[in-house]
Amino acid sequence: VELYLARVLLGGDPALPRPRSHLLLGVECHGERWHADVGFGGGTLLEPLPWGPGEVLEQAGWRYRVIERDGEYVLQTAAGEQWGDLYAFLPRPVPRADLEPANWWTSTHPSSRFVNGFLVSRQWEDGRRLALSDWGELALLETSPDERRTEAVSRTQLPQLLAELFELPGFQLDEAGRLVLGEAARR
Repeated sequence: VELYLARVLLGGDPALPRPRSHLLLGVECHGERWHADVGFGGGTLLEPLPWGPGEVLEQAGWRYRVIERDGEYVLQTAAGEQWGDLYAFLPRPVPRADLEPANWWTSTHPSSRFVNGFLVSRQWEDGRRLALSDWGELALLETSPDERRTEAVSRTQLPQLLAELFELPGFQLDEAGRLVLGEAARR
């Protein structure tokens, strides 16, 4: 297993590149090399892809491909006939020492969406995806390869939505309206 750091392109401004902070794996198994990624939220692969640029592959109705652009590999997904970039990475592994600053930035920097925003997502084997996020307005996003539905939700609905749709019980809103793990769930 080799470690790679990618620059997230999805939803970004090409003029303002983000740091390389997304971890993906290069895995060799029985003489074959694979691109494995289990942590890209609503766009996560369901299965590993063959390593490097190649053909279009389908996973539960979602289409993916890796292309080469300016010396980087770019993971793309299709929406209809349009291809969109998810992230780009140099096809050279990084040492473990590079993961710490990337993780530090993601989990502590004031401009990181993971510090100042809310996101929870889940994906089923049949290709359905569900995300609850305040990256924009607070909304529930349901997607499949064929449709996309967004529903605005209120902050007071968060504990119930987390429990019922994401199987994350025990959350509540504190007096300041922040989402916290309830006392009973902490035991």
